[in-house]
Amino acid sequence: MSRMGKSGGGSGPENGATAVTLDTPDGPFSLVASLGAILASGWTDDLERLRVDIHPSLRPSTVALVPVAAARADPAAASPTAFTPVTPVTEAVNDTAAAEVVLGRAASAVTAYYAGQPEAIMDVPVRQAGGAFWTAVWRSLRLIPYGQHLTYSELAAAAGRPRAVRAAGSACAGNACALLVPCHRAVHTDPGRMAFGYGVPLKQQLLAREAAWAGAGEPEGE
Repeated sequence: MSRMGKSGGGSGPENGATAVTLDTPDGPFSLVASLGAILASGWTDDLERLRVDIHPSLRPSTVALVPVAAARADPAAASPTAFTPVTPVTEAVNDTAAAEVVLGRAASAVTAYYAGQPEAIMDVPVRQAGGAFWTAVWRSLRLIPYGQHLTYSELAAAAGRPRAVRAAGSACAGNACALLVPCHRAVHTDPGRMAFGYGVPLKQQLLAREAAWAGAGEPEGE
């Protein structure tokens, strides 16, 4: 099921984005697409919340929802390389047809994820803007298999800077593409400092579900 709507009013690049909102067991989940990739995603039907999460260099001026049926799946729309690196906006694809193809692929992947095929989300192209380390962290997050997780120290090491633990946490907090870039798989060693933009209970639920899918039992606490 999808919801129709529109959001806008930003001062970023004069480009529009297209979105769909899906109903999931964890509540509404929205995907925002433009520039040939997903720019933002998360468990909300508040498009403005997702729009402002997008880096200013990529942030669309408007976001309009379309019915899920309007999003067209195309297996050749993106290669399963898991991560689309940042390129200048002027070089990116930016038309409604391309956005609907990406949305179709992403919506199918999220549906497959909740149907017990969590690896499907790794085939969705995403685009985020950030420094070299944040980009490395986001790439590393997409390489964590479902049913597993990394501490922020381990994530920092995986991204090439073992001592940049706080920066790794900041990169997770700055991730606009929740689930597709699975920052919920990064955990804190101190249970009292666990955090997640969509709420700690949801993070715990995602980890537990993925652990069950992987046959790994309940995940350890953060």
